[in-house]
Formats: sequence, C-alpha cells, structure tokens
Amino acid sequence: MSLDASTAAVIRSHKSAIQTLKAQVAALAQQIAATATRPKTVWDEINEIPGRWIESTLSGEAAFTASDEGKRGTPITFLVSQDGPFIQTHYPMALWRPSAPDNATNRGR
Repeated sequence: MSLDASTAAVIRSHKSAIQTLKAQVAALAQQIAATATRPKTVWDEINEIPGRWIESTLSGEAAFTASDEGKRGTPITFLVSQDGPFIQTHYPMALWRPSAPDNATNRGR
C-alpha cells in the first residue's frame, strides 16, 4: 500500500505538530515542577532570603515642643552593625507621645 504525496505531507505536518506539542508539554511540566518546590508560606519565603536575622528592635527618640508644630522634626538615626545583609520583616513605626505640659493626655506613654 503506497501513500500519495498529499497524504505523506499531511502525516509529516502532523508529526511536526506533535513534536511541537511534546516540547510545550515538557516545558510546562518543568515549570510545574519548579513551582512545586517553591516555599508555601510568607515565612518560608523570608527564610529563603540570604541574610542575618536581628533579634532586637531599633528605637530612638527626638524631643519636640509645641513650637515645633508644622515643622519637620529632628531625624532619628539608628546605629546598625556592618555585619549585613539584614532581613527587614516588618515596616518601621513611629509613635508620638507628649512630654509636656505636665497635664497632657498620655504624657510619657
């Protein structure tokens, strides 16, 4: 049984399409395998970052009075070791607490 030229061309075209699909399936399988090995939680992802954990809280103080209202205050600087890189896991936070007058609400808290 012999095939005519048009049938042979169709078979070659199908073989080529099958090879292309095989390559695409292999690439997708590789992507799925890579996804399966990724960390599952935020903490797992943070633990994958190379760096040094610091078991302390950076804190600082800057005095300001009522005359400083509407002005940018004195910057608060933090001394950080040079032994990095470091991993920042939380955003910084600023707390304002009144230090004067003596009868101020939340004074010193």
